[in-house]
Amino acid sequence: MPRTFRTTLAFFLYLLAGPALLTIPAPAQAAKPTDAGKKKDVKFEVASIRLAGPNAGQWQTFSPTPDGFTSQLSVAQMIMLAYAPYGTFQMNGLGLTRVSLEPRWIYDWYVINARVSDADREAWRNQGKQQELLKAALRNLLKERFKLVLHEEPTAMDGFQLVVANKKGPTLKASIPGAVLPTGVGELSGGVMVGKVEGNHHSWSFYASTMEDLARFLMNSTNGPVGDMTGLPAHYDFTLRSVDLRDYSTHGEGMEDNWPLDSLGLTLKRGKVPGLALVIDHIEKPTPN
Repeated sequence: MPRTFRTTLAFFLYLLAGPALLTIPAPAQAAKPTDAGKKKDVKFEVASIRLAGPNAGQWQTFSPTPDGFTSQLSVAQMIMLAYAPYGTFQMNGLGLTRVSLEPRWIYDWYVINARVSDADREAWRNQGKQQELLKAALRNLLKERFKLVLHEEPTAMDGFQLVVANKKGPTLKASIPGAVLPTGVGELSGGVMVGKVEGNHHSWSFYASTMEDLARFLMNSTNGPVGDMTGLPAHYDFTLRSVDLRDYSTHGEGMEDNWPLDSLGLTLKRGKVPGLALVIDHIEKPTPN
């Protein structure tokens, strides 16, 4: 099996588990707003933070465990996970949220083992798709153990603009309000993605999806952030089909061409996209466990 095919097949299977795995994955359990809604803030009862060893970066997760959070990640990733709006964080640092004015050491890898209290466990296990309790606990951890102080600034960054391709407009089918959606990967808008392999191609069918959903999907297969600049506010049903896997680009130039948008009447063009800068005002290496 050619290396490109193996790489892209792995990428597809990674996406099949959920595109948010490349951003911030949702917890496996269904959210119960009535439970999680009682909690807006939470702290880890116990948290161990230690500098990672020589195998740093070999494994990581951005999902909560049933009782807390266990991962191996850089401090920069920890900050992004805690503060970046859901769906804008990319592991490769090319998402719509960036860390600014950071010291070099925040790219060092740390092993984190943290646990919430018994009193917080039910809400923790049933937190919403945007993982608001995990984000809150990490923010508290960063403030207490790293003495982090930061502020947010809107910024414009080089990336890809998702736009309508021509004056004829998009060729998108509006979703039927209230239609029953198939089982698939849940999207932030409430839509669903269903993926499959078709010979040397991947395909994803989108149901009740927005252009912001599409931009987030495409951001997982480009070499830069993608911003929705279409001005299309509705929900749509459509299908994307990849190029032949033997022509699939896995790095650098050409990644934006992996998912042709011609059939949708859309295109990606290089330009400035709106983003968010997390500007570090103060940070220290973590206090001892």
